[in-house]
Amino acid sequence: MRRRSVARAVALAVVGGGLWASPSLGQGISTASDQPAGAAPRSVYDRGPRASSAPAEPRRLPAQSRPVERPITPARPRGYLSHGLSEARQAANEGSANSKPVAQSAPANRTAPATRPAPAPMPRATRAIVPTFFPAPIGANDPAKSADAQPPASQQIAMQLNSAAPNEHPLLPAVRWAKLCMQKMDTVRDYSAKMAKRERIDGTLSEYEYMFVKVRHEPFSVYVSFIGPARVKGQEAIFVKGHNDNKLLAHGTGVRKIFGTVSLQPDSMLAMTGNRYPITEMGIKRLTERLVEVGEHDAQFGECEVKAFPNTKINGRDCVCLRVVHPVQRREFLFNMAKIYVDSQHNLPVRYEAYDWPHDAGGEPVLLEEYTYLDLKVNNGFTDRDFDVSNPEYQFR
Repeated sequence: MRRRSVARAVALAVVGGGLWASPSLGQGISTASDQPAGAAPRSVYDRGPRASSAPAEPRRLPAQSRPVERPITPARPRGYLSHGLSEARQAANEGSANSKPVAQSAPANRTAPATRPAPAPMPRATRAIVPTFFPAPIGANDPAKSADAQPPASQQIAMQLNSAAPNEHPLLPAVRWAKLCMQKMDTVRDYSAKMAKRERIDGTLSEYEYMFVKVRHEPFSVYVSFIGPARVKGQEAIFVKGHNDNKLLAHGTGVRKIFGTVSLQPDSMLAMTGNRYPITEMGIKRLTERLVEVGEHDAQFGECEVKAFPNTKINGRDCVCLRVVHPVQRREFLFNMAKIYVDSQHNLPVRYEAYDWPHDAGGEPVLLEEYTYLDLKVNNGFTDRDFDVSNPEYQFR
């Protein structure tokens, strides 16, 4: 009996590593001890240490981070969300709420000529530009323009991502887009894709891993089949929320396959070996949720550069690249630079890259994680059979 227990432990250790990937934002994971099975995902800013080994220098935000206070000067207004409203914006809001126009007062000790009528009162709402907030349309909808006159989809998306109004944080258009993307994801029941991932684990950047994935949103279900490299080719994993005791079912290949299908807690030490995130964090929808969460958080602070570039190609498909840079390293920020690639046809994020600050001044940013979805196909009509280990098309035993 003791030999059989030892063999079982060896099987779990061998099969546990490198079975899945998850494109999402953040530095740590929750463990089974602090998050019940099936519970809603915790905030990326409120996570405990990973069950395996944490990065050398994990960055965590304080329990209550204060926005950076910046004075507002007439020459360069800085009316970000965390800084409060400037006088011009307050006047604009008051004017929009009050239907009566406020007349401009004449300078002291000065009388207008009788032959020149006094200027017409100017509504206070026209004296300042008020930033727009979600919801907002993607591109301008001018009924006078025909469909043929509209720019290509890639340029329309880039225009919206670059459409920050004066006194508005440059991240807010991206947050609006991500929220619209979340609404679209409500119409996507499932999807399949080929996925490529590369992650930095304990300071070491792994080689590319390739896999075929199926994802269903209700109930949340994931099937993963590894395509390469050779050391993981043929491995499979399945997770279905609310089934199999909320555990991950997986099997290895070659000699490891003799141990058959094993059951693991998704965030256990064995399951997390060689992975930054558990399989429960996988998918485009979860990635988009994290983009909203991180974007709204970072919009409380300045020192952020945002630029969208249309006509970027990913595997031959037309995409928009949204680049976000925090030039100054602060504990409030999770990355130095992030790049999100949006498929122009699906209007969904299909690639995410995150970079740490350079090790040396003037050096290149350090890649932390990279995930790409290729050959994306939505609403395939997946059923429970697609996420069942007894499916004859799979290799579970």
